[in-house]
Amino acid sequence: MTPTVDPGQTVSLLKIDNASGIIREILIEAEGAYFTAIYHSGETVYGHDWLLDEGQGPGWFVGVVQSMMNSHYCEGNEHFTLDGAVSPQLNGTGTEDYYLACFWPNPDFDTPFGCVAGNILEEGGGDLAGAYHVPASYSRFHLEAPIPFFSAIDARIQHGGQSDILSNYRSLGFAYVRKSPALFPTDSIIIGLPASEKAHGYEAAASSPATELSAYPEGEHFETRIKASGRHHTGGEIRFRIAVDPANDGVRLRRRIDQKNARQKALVYVDGRYAGCWYYGYENEYLRWNDTDFEIASSFSRGRKFLEIKLLVKTDDGEDAFSDFGYSVYCYK
Repeated sequence: MTPTVDPGQTVSLLKIDNASGIIREILIEAEGAYFTAIYHSGETVYGHDWLLDEGQGPGWFVGVVQSMMNSHYCEGNEHFTLDGAVSPQLNGTGTEDYYLACFWPNPDFDTPFGCVAGNILEEGGGDLAGAYHVPASYSRFHLEAPIPFFSAIDARIQHGGQSDILSNYRSLGFAYVRKSPALFPTDSIIIGLPASEKAHGYEAAASSPATELSAYPEGEHFETRIKASGRHHTGGEIRFRIAVDPANDGVRLRRRIDQKNARQKALVYVDGRYAGCWYYGYENEYLRWNDTDFEIASSFSRGRKFLEIKLLVKTDDGEDAFSDFGYSVYCYK
């Protein structure tokens, strides 16, 4: 039960999950804004990324303090999934890189954005085998690289290259979060479903027939197979209509893609007005599912119940690169 908070008052709540070893401290402020600190300790679990922070509502991920020992943990990438996407939008290159150390074993250093406390090589007797048995303590604070979210955050980090090593971890993640989401769904299009395509006036000038793809996403659920229908496009125009809340403060258009092919690009027009370039450059032929977002400014969407979208697809030499396996529409409050 959340207590009533008077202006200027702060109340501290402590929630303990005995099963997972996660302790959540929530400092609730007036007007519904609160600061969260999530403490997590224990052994790593094969196939599951280590949880650093999670929360529902809009907010700002501030940073994390973490310690690790036993086995070679530094190959683990950070996986930050924002606002319910199928795969992490932030996918790093290694634990030591995330903490701005860039190599391992890391000597003591201290900056406003990241640090290493101590020298595990020295403390472990001067060799790498001993260094693994000394807790390596890192911190990372996102002062220069803010991570905002509008409905949810799930921040995790791998242990080993595929979350496949046994280590002892401890972490303390920090985030500012508000209770009510600032981003809410208003519409969706299921590509390959005739009724959904017809209801939204979906047309594609240069696409393959709708096909079903069975593939895996990146991140925590990389071993979970997901099936969806969609299309690949060699160029031309894609047109459809979406429903929005007239009182919106902008619109997010999310597209589920097959990221087997890189450099997916389209020029976006909203009600005939150019709104920007939708570009996704990354590729992964093994973990193919991803969500990519395009932000539509409120000057295009406020006061409207429906928006007519045109995507002018740009591919190189007619390559079958651009893909859409569904669209989700969200409005900002």
